[in-house]
Amino acid sequence: MKIACDIDNVVADFGKTIDKYAKYYNPEFDMRDVKDYDFRGVFPDGVFRKIVQNFQHSGEYRNMSTISGAVEANHRLYEKGHQVYFLTTRNYYPSIWMDTLFWLDKKGFKFEEMFHNLNLGKLPLIQTLGLEVLVDDDPKEIEEVSDKNIPCVIFDQPWNQEVNENLYVKRLSQWEWIVHYLDDLESIKNGKRQA
Repeated sequence: MKIACDIDNVVADFGKTIDKYAKYYNPEFDMRDVKDYDFRGVFPDGVFRKIVQNFQHSGEYRNMSTISGAVEANHRLYEKGHQVYFLTTRNYYPSIWMDTLFWLDKKGFKFEEMFHNLNLGKLPLIQTLGLEVLVDDDPKEIEEVSDKNIPCVIFDQPWNQEVNENLYVKRLSQWEWIVHYLDDLESIKNGKRQA
């Protein structure tokens, strides 16, 4: 199966890393309090933009922690014959692109390709590449992709709680469970082909 996978807060612990930048502006900041994907309402106008700009030019993309179990799950998916395509809305500064590739390699992720700065959303690329499932934490991306009857895993985060499970959306919070779910999807897909 061809899997589209987001990076930040799905395989990379962006929240843990951005936390120290956010605390500079608000010492009481806690990622668990973030209820909007783009941090609206957490900081005064323009402050989050400053946090992100400082972060983007810091080289921190090279040093982020991984989400627990993400690397092992990535390897298990490849052992089972799946292909992973990383799709991220990170800005396309050459340094960020290189830092992201460096990080994926340093952490040992296997992948076919990585795509950056998808300002038009991930759906057009998913359709063009024939990707069969999306793993993401962004409610907007999950809604757009699942509305086209493409299965999605919403990686459970405080900012995506309004997304409800349905035939095309499964909420999961651990990579081990995601691998099992993708195995189930592959079985269903193969069963339909044989019928």
